Amino acid sequence: MPDPPSQRPPLAGAKRQRQTNRAPSPLPTLKKTGRPFNLATEAITAYWDNLSQVHLSQSALNELDRRAPRPGRVAIGGPSRLRGKTTELSAQLERACRQGGLDLRHLRGYSSLKAVNSALSEPDTEMDDDYRRPTTDANFGVHLDDGGVHSEDADITRPQNLGELRGMVAQPRPVISLEPYEAQHRAFYQALRECKDNDDVMKRIFPLVAGRSRFYSAGGHSFQNMNDLTQGNIVKVQPDFYDGLLSNTLDREIFTELRSFLKPLAAKACPVVPNFFCVFRGPNSKSGVAERVARYSGAVGARAIHKLRSFRMEDPETVYDNNAYTISATYSEGVLSLYAHRPIAPAVPGGSVDYRMSLICSFNLRSSDMFQQGVEAFRNAREWAGEKREEFAAAANARAQNTAGTQTTGGTQTTGSTQNTSTTSAPTSSHSGCIVC
Repeated sequence: MPDPPSQRPPLAGAKRQRQTNRAPSPLPTLKKTGRPFNLATEAITAYWDNLSQVHLSQSALNELDRRAPRPGRVAIGGPSRLRGKTTELSAQLERACRQGGLDLRHLRGYSSLKAVNSALSEPDTEMDDDYRRPTTDANFGVHLDDGGVHSEDADITRPQNLGELRGMVAQPRPVISLEPYEAQHRAFYQALRECKDNDDVMKRIFPLVAGRSRFYSAGGHSFQNMNDLTQGNIVKVQPDFYDGLLSNTLDREIFTELRSFLKPLAAKACPVVPNFFCVFRGPNSKSGVAERVARYSGAVGARAIHKLRSFRMEDPETVYDNNAYTISATYSEGVLSLYAHRPIAPAVPGGSVDYRMSLICSFNLRSSDMFQQGVEAFRNAREWAGEKREEFAAAANARAQNTAGTQTTGGTQTTGSTQNTSTTSAPTSSHSGCIVC
């Protein structure tokens, strides 16, 4: 007899219903700090079971197959066994339809909860990065929303400095003539027709938009040294390009306390305190992928800036000023978009910090006029992010020096005779004109 509706497995893509008086889940509980999972099956199970909504995607189907291994074939009798039983079978079929339909779970590869628990209890290999969920489907966006990393929403307040940001990116950059932009637009249009994948876009289109810059940049690698932003069961953030500071720009004391929030790689030289990110995608990229990767990257950058700004502040809560100091840029199918990222103060003291992503502006680079506006906006935003990054680094260095220079021992205040030789404050740049490729 088929199971009553309340006991049937949920359909893929359906929203989960809130249940009351539910028995304790046999699945592992989430851990918020440290390396949260010891086995790959724990991480994968927690990722899917904690999504507030599951979208139908290839990764969701793969998870269904993982949990529900196909049983052996079921022997079905031939036509000779059905002779003389047509009336009886018809009555049974009518009765089954009235009760919700036949139980076809064995034909779908259905596995009972006991079988699932048995599969989860099997020995597993040690944890590696292969278990982490990708950033290419809509379920990853749900995971970010559930973890407090939100995209723009009409019901959410905008950054307090959004008007300033839009005015900043709209500032024209003085050039001798429009010929350089016209030549770049012709090169862009040709590259737009010929680019086949992400690598082509980064090699041919990105240089036309970014131009030359004095900032320390890198890209194409994952931020393995950064603390996990959500539950630790998704891939590390990996932007195509990002700007940051030289490591010797920051005082050693800052690195001692904040290394896992500021430096993407542990054993390799790379920009630190990244707050400008680029995610450029080719023509075959799925819709929404660039936005989700930029949302993830921008939140990591906003966290780094927030940690730097609140370093040894007397009242760290004052750092939550609802202003955005991190910018990300996305490109897909000829459209360039700029976003601002900011942290949101916890609703309760000691609670988790949320992050918001807001659109600054967007340009269709196929138009020659909008190509010039988009390129200028991109370069203005990049310079502005660099100025803020250097400004906050200089302020944090000053606080680190004051703390190191003044020490209290047994109630007596003494001044140290030496200073950290690695302390350096980078100069603040100004808009010196457009640098054309």
